[in-house]
Amino acid sequence: MNITSFRTANLNDVADLVQLVNSAYHPGPDTATWTNESRFVLGTRTSEQALEKLLVKDDSVVLLGLQDDLIVASVHVEKSENHAHIGMLAVNPVLQCKGLGKQMLDQAEAYAGRYFNVEKYVLVVIELRDELIAFYQRRGYQKTGRTIDYAALCGDTCDGKIDGMQLIVLEKSVFRECGHPGRY
Repeated sequence: MNITSFRTANLNDVADLVQLVNSAYHPGPDTATWTNESRFVLGTRTSEQALEKLLVKDDSVVLLGLQDDLIVASVHVEKSENHAHIGMLAVNPVLQCKGLGKQMLDQAEAYAGRYFNVEKYVLVVIELRDELIAFYQRRGYQKTGRTIDYAALCGDTCDGKIDGMQLIVLEKSVFRECGHPGRY
């Protein structure tokens, strides 16, 4: 299954994005998706206010994956110094395990390489998410040995369920190739 088009999100997409991201990370109790982090983190993954801040922030973009006109996937990309932080990768729970996450990650890397001219991509993942870490390692990301305290990262909005939960930092060097990595 393929995403039929990609575009950058705008403020008109916020409500749909909130629903997509929260359902991908915190689906209903009877939904067993592999991105489900409900057993680690309470509460919602994002809010309208948080997404609005990302959309108006300099060097920050949310990319959308669409099938026809329906938003089915998203990913946040933000430039910081010489790297691009890639996060909040979300795929509609009904469409997970069909390759859409890989397509979105490819688009995030292409966008960062083209528009942010960075040297590396950086991700942070809950240390207990072995399957997710393995997903990123299969795509060339490597553990850096650095960790971040989950509560320190999320600040006042933290709904961490596990005291002392850590995020591990993964990195991937940018591979520059000839041609155009994507169009936006």
